[in-house]
Amino acid sequence: MKKFHFYLGIWFLPFFFLSAYIFPILDPHDKQYEWMDRLIDQEFADKKKFSKRQLKQAISYLAVNPWYQHFTVQDNQVIGPDEPCMEFKSLLIHLCETYGLPNIEIICFVHDGLQENPKGVVPVFARCRKKGSDNALLLHYGYGLNWVVDQCNRVEAKIADLPWESLINKVHWRGNTTDGYGKYDNYTSSNWFKHPRGKICQLSQQFPDLIDAAFVLDPIFGLKIQEQKILIEKILPTAPRVAFEDCLNYKYQVLIEGIVSPWSSDWKIHAGRVIFKQTMRWEVFWESLFLPWEHYIPIAEDFSDFVEKMLWAMWNDKECKEMAMRSRAFIQTHAKAEHMALYCYKVLLRYAQLLTHDNL
Repeated sequence: MKKFHFYLGIWFLPFFFLSAYIFPILDPHDKQYEWMDRLIDQEFADKKKFSKRQLKQAISYLAVNPWYQHFTVQDNQVIGPDEPCMEFKSLLIHLCETYGLPNIEIICFVHDGLQENPKGVVPVFARCRKKGSDNALLLHYGYGLNWVVDQCNRVEAKIADLPWESLINKVHWRGNTTDGYGKYDNYTSSNWFKHPRGKICQLSQQFPDLIDAAFVLDPIFGLKIQEQKILIEKILPTAPRVAFEDCLNYKYQVLIEGIVSPWSSDWKIHAGRVIFKQTMRWEVFWESLFLPWEHYIPIAEDFSDFVEKMLWAMWNDKECKEMAMRSRAFIQTHAKAEHMALYCYKVLLRYAQLLTHDNL
């Protein structure tokens, strides 16, 4: 860990470090980040030590699924597969360059979210997991730390001259049919309005003064090819794709489950908008600290209470503005790129303690 102490002494005076990423490097000993330690304590409460033999077995067993990738950190250098997920590899390189990492081997699930609970005692790292998955450890989410930085910068530029009073008093949502996987059936002409995303689009047709919701269809997601043409042309309410800056002209935003937890959550919350959050099966690393009625308005999975709560929000604007400011403050202190990086560093240090062998 000598490399980290070197950076601590040199770079923490201005408290800023420039590397492949451009964001502050946080002091892992700063008490304001003890919330990370408490989350990690909970994460590892039931984790057992494992041997190198068990680790090799897990790597071999999971190798049949290409979404699982094996990374090694040896002498603070990152070794990955021939075609690594660059978001994960870049994260590990960044942590080596800034904090310094011990010698470890990890298995990462590099798709959007981990649906299964991996067998065995060796935990797998993921960006997002199903709630109740006790053998998956959470790292950062989204498409990489630079992606998070870009979203935050674009949000700040958008909201600089956009006061609360100028915002449009409607819920705004655009998305595709990605909830037509797993728990729900594929979208068809007879069931589209039974899906959560279909439901909000149907409600938009019924309550156009309250909700502006429509599908932006992506041909690779959600729809069977033979059904796509008729669904797009005659049944599903659709709209052109828009930049998320345009979405932020609206006071009310909604988070709806897709394949996994929606990646739009960071910029919608960061902007200081009123968040309606559907009950979801998924979680990211800060999920348990983001609280209903403190940071967002919870809504039922089937949207049965959505219109009622939307009307409540309109009648209680002052309270909703305060809630929106609390949720914005939460993101700024818990889920910016620098927080994700520090959390990942702390998680990997704790993970290293599970290894029962000294050398890899």
